[in-house]
Amino acid sequence: MASGMVETLLARLEAVAGRLEAAAAAGGGGGGAGAAPAAGAGAGAGAGGGPGAASVAAFQALVGAAGGVVEAARATGDAGVVAASEVLQRSFAGELDIVRAVAACRAPSSEQLQGLLKPVGEEMAKAQDLAFKHRSAANHCKTVAEALQGLAWVAYSGKDCGLSLPAAHVEEYWQAGEFYSNKVLREFKNTEGGAPHVEWVKRCKALFGDLKAFVKEHHPTGPAWNPKGGDPGQFKAGGGGGKAPPPPAPAAPPPPPPGALDGPRAAPAAGKPAGGMGAVFGEINQGASVTAGLKKVTADMKTKNRADRTHVVAAGAKKSPAAPAASRASDAGKPRAAPVCALRGNKWSVENQVENRELVINVDSARQTVYVYKCESCTIQIKGKVNAVTLDSCRRCAVVFGDVLACFEIVNSQSTEAQCTGKCPTFSFDKSDGVQLYLSEEGKGANITTAKSSEMNVLVPKQGEEGEFSEIPLPEQFISVFKDGAFVTEPVGHAG
Repeated sequence: MASGMVETLLARLEAVAGRLEAAAAAGGGGGGAGAAPAAGAGAGAGAGGGPGAASVAAFQALVGAAGGVVEAARATGDAGVVAASEVLQRSFAGELDIVRAVAACRAPSSEQLQGLLKPVGEEMAKAQDLAFKHRSAANHCKTVAEALQGLAWVAYSGKDCGLSLPAAHVEEYWQAGEFYSNKVLREFKNTEGGAPHVEWVKRCKALFGDLKAFVKEHHPTGPAWNPKGGDPGQFKAGGGGGKAPPPPAPAAPPPPPPGALDGPRAAPAAGKPAGGMGAVFGEINQGASVTAGLKKVTADMKTKNRADRTHVVAAGAKKSPAAPAASRASDAGKPRAAPVCALRGNKWSVENQVENRELVINVDSARQTVYVYKCESCTIQIKGKVNAVTLDSCRRCAVVFGDVLACFEIVNSQSTEAQCTGKCPTFSFDKSDGVQLYLSEEGKGANITTAKSSEMNVLVPKQGEEGEFSEIPLPEQFISVFKDGAFVTEPVGHAG
């Protein structure tokens, strides 16, 4: 009798198992995109409470924390901080859809992954451009632009893909963002009205710390795609995969990737700087392989170890000047003024030039000056002794010159290079970021004045090594101590 009952129970269990297997096969897998109506209704996959559900729920909490960053930004009253924080929130919301897809779908093809990553890649590109639009919040915007690249952990596909493991990748890019968030703290800590900015930094740091903990717990070795999941091509953002795929949309050209100074990527007219992992997503949007071009930088690839690099700014590459770029987004649609390169009295005016690498100015009097205004991605060669040279509101420009009698000045500019082949008594950098100055042997005794500028480096010739330079960063941080009735100010020293 007992034996018969056991056989009956076994038969029932086998029947239940058969029905479960049939249901799994019909729905594309137990955690698939179309396994059950709940999969397309809310959290995406794992609606029944599996590991996928835990991952999605944990990331939803991160999206909520990103909303807290926006709240802190609004308390600052700065439109630039708010704009950067809203990009941050949209990026995390887009990443939530990817996390849902990871839980609901099997591993995608490169093309399918491109489609999933595209919305976050577009937000990364926007973040890279914010610092140029909101100068009052430049460090806030750079914090977001750098740290957001940590969201690219979802593109990790193995040790040869060019990315670190997810937790390490998030940590690396938060450290890059923290460099700028520390500048925010130095500017606003213990100042009147600075408390909201300090709170904003705290929330950003907590958010990316939680992101690191999230990937360490749920995706330590890369995105854990569901091997029994549904087709990622049928996944619907915002709610998981449905039972029926949406009708195919007409093919549309992808947006251009961020531009770069003399970089391999196209679209300099977009006015967007190079952006680390933002550039990776730019390539994704172009339809290239998801990990194409990602490499580890080896010792022989570094500039200081390359025999074909001399650190000398080229006087002018033989390249046809490109057509003027479109006006910057910050110009609110205004057309760019006509380019100018002319001598007006004793003043050479070089204005509104774009992508012109063959600008040569022949100075025939030491009373003449050179004024370069609103030029972008240009190389300018000044021949002859000149009284003074000024770069104003320029981006990604290089200037090569000989003797200057008074001063060489850079104002309100970004990513500029200057090479002095003769003598110049004074250099002045004001409200400029990314200044690279090359001095000649006889010009090393110049005075250099800086104000409200960052990322400044001076390269001086090495003794006895022709064409080799030593790179020396100029201090941007100072410490003041009250001694003997007055403040004594010295640059901050850094060990290592």
